[in-house]
Amino acid sequence: MNAGISPLDSFLFFYIFFLVLVIFLLYGLWEVHQAYLRTLPNPLSAVLLGIPESANLFEDVPAVLRVKNCGKTPLKIRVICGNSWIFSLKPEHHQDIPVKLDTMYAGRHEIKASAYCKRWEIHVFYWYHVYQRIVSQKEKCLKILGLKPGATRKEIRRARNRLAKQYHPDLGEGHEEKMKEINEAYRQLMAS
Repeated sequence: MNAGISPLDSFLFFYIFFLVLVIFLLYGLWEVHQAYLRTLPNPLSAVLLGIPESANLFEDVPAVLRVKNCGKTPLKIRVICGNSWIFSLKPEHHQDIPVKLDTMYAGRHEIKASAYCKRWEIHVFYWYHVYQRIVSQKEKCLKILGLKPGATRKEIRRARNRLAKQYHPDLGEGHEEKMKEINEAYRQLMAS
């Protein structure tokens, strides 16, 4: 018996060694590629616009989240800010997304928004305060009718008629109280 290494053993050793070498090479290339991806600049920018530091209770504040593509290629972007949006942006273009502020409760509130694209993501946070202020009876009546201060008698009449068509007690159950509130607000505004 020959105690040496057979040609088959050396052949298998060579191929196993070659396979391990190829695996290490591919892993090294993958690591280099991942390091390269980490150094690429983020092509997304996102900013909340029109949000005051403080708002009044029940105030309607129009605000937007502006998402911009700062890169050189078109991007498909997913945004989560209360609702979810998916859209495409060309290079150097932006998309404005309406944001609803919670002004139903007094205190400190936070808005969160997230924008995702491929391997990049941006999280935007903003804090604002909602204060309770003394509201006059006239302002309450205008709010019930959905009007702004300075509304004319004609606008008040139109708003009352529009709401009466929507909340008339004959149209559905449970509208009696709402209709009484609308009529009382209309009466007080027309009397002032």
